[in-house]
Amino acid sequence: MLLTAVTTVLGLIPLTLGINIDLFKGTISPGGQSSQWWEPMGVAVIFGLTVATVLTLVVVPVTYHSLDSLSGVLTTLPDRWRRRGARSELPEGTEIQTREVREAQ
Repeated sequence: MLLTAVTTVLGLIPLTLGINIDLFKGTISPGGQSSQWWEPMGVAVIFGLTVATVLTLVVVPVTYHSLDSLSGVLTTLPDRWRRRGARSELPEGTEIQTREVREAQ
């Protein structure tokens, strides 16, 4: 994916800058009649391909990892609540005295 995106962007740079490269004659000439027509398309393709590559290679994996971690936390919450509730239950016959009652004795 990265190799394809980079080569496409590098291949579109001459089109965007309006440089005509003639491989048969071996000449490079600036500007041309069609460069005004193709320049905006080159800019749009380069920008779109760069954004799509960053989204695909960075944003999607980070989002997937974040949601996967969040789902792991959410699945363990009911177990944590059950354990916390079990710890707070006192055995039968145990009396709870407030601080005022203990100080009065």
